[in-house]
Amino acid sequence: MSYDLLEYEVSDNIATITLNRPEVRNALSFALIGELHEAVQTADASKDVRVIVIRGAGDHFCSGHDLSERGLRDYVERAPNLECLWEMEEDQYLHKHGLDVWYTDTPTIAEVQGMAVLGGFVLANVCDLIVAGDNAEFWVPALRMYNMGAEVLMEPWVMGHRKAKEFLFTGDRMGAEEALKYGVVNHVVPVAELPAATRELAVKIAKQPRIALKLAKRAINKTLDAQGFREAMEQAFLLHVIGHGTAAFQEELWKPMLKKVDESGFSSYLAERDEK
Repeated sequence: MSYDLLEYEVSDNIATITLNRPEVRNALSFALIGELHEAVQTADASKDVRVIVIRGAGDHFCSGHDLSERGLRDYVERAPNLECLWEMEEDQYLHKHGLDVWYTDTPTIAEVQGMAVLGGFVLANVCDLIVAGDNAEFWVPALRMYNMGAEVLMEPWVMGHRKAKEFLFTGDRMGAEEALKYGVVNHVVPVAELPAATRELAVKIAKQPRIALKLAKRAINKTLDAQGFREAMEQAFLLHVIGHGTAAFQEELWKPMLKKVDESGFSSYLAERDEK
């Protein structure tokens, strides 16, 4: 099976999926999300796969949704109103690169170097385990975008509610060592050793029987569901959608942003916004 925007390979019962848009820091275009979803589902259905590793080519894991001029225009075309936005984001963001990864039967590992921003942070967090390079940084500046967080609000579940509030309220970046301290990642290693360390962990897991891994993962996920995980994800997503419909979002961010992008590009918009 061939892909245009990612690499997919299987060896030693490990499927490795590499986001391959390093020139845009592996930004999640709709095309890449589609390929990622297909690759994850293919690996999960394969009897030859016992572990799925998701990684990013180049210096960064994933910069989040594609906010290039083309990416924004694609988004606008798919979401001309709130109803279409709800349907599109539920399919693309909540499920395809979110909960559909979380609820695979196959254990997943995120191999994170450099930045994991917003949707990239979501993608890392919906994996079962995270191995981070010592240069990894996690960043969710969603409140600057007039909303409550990314589409899949994993923060309270992976770092506790107090740290999650501080992380989101301030929009500060979280480095690898702090992420380890709060349980966001499993291991931190020198970035030069990251692929080998991730592989070592994946090989160890892949030695276990496939059915036993499936049962263990499902048991733990069901434990979290019993505590309200699934309902919390869906309610947070609805708040995210509502955020797009507020007057503040539309008048203070969305319309001025699109105007600025048309005039001089998204980077100039960010520079002007963050001056404040």
